[in-house]
Formats: sequence, structure tokens, C-alpha cells
Amino acid sequence: MTEMTDIEIVKKIVTTLDNKKAGNIRILKIGDLTILANYFIIAEGTSTTQVKALADEVSTMKADKTRASRKQRLDEIINQ
Repeated sequence: MTEMTDIEIVKKIVTTLDNKKAGNIRILKIGDLTILANYFIIAEGTSTTQVKALADEVSTMKADKTRASRKQRLDEIINQ
């Protein structure tokens, strides 16, 4: 399993937000301004329920990536 690049992650998040009918999706490149992140993604929802669903979906993606990274590291340790 290979690590995704920043651009691949941004594309995946934007695609997910678009599939969930998010509106006015904006991507800000902030890597030159801060060490906290390279990109900041903003999207609109039409209701608090939709905004929560959008946030939950992106959070789930992050949790899935974290689990995959942990599994990959564990596999590497085991296979040494």
C-alpha cells in the first residue's frame, strides 16, 4: 500500500463532498502560509443536517486512512 499524495487526498475529499451534494467547494493552498496543512477545503451545505453529514464523511475518510496507515506499519514490522 502506498501513501497518497496531498493532491490525491484533496481530489478524494472534493469528490466525496461533491457526491454528497456540497456546494461552493473551494480549495485553498496554504502550505506557504502555515506548517499545519498544505490545503484547506471549504464547502457549503444547505442545512445543518447536510453539513454534519459532510463533516462526518470527511472524518470517516481520515479515520480509514489512519487505520490503513497503522495496518501498513504493523505489516512492515511483522514482515521484517
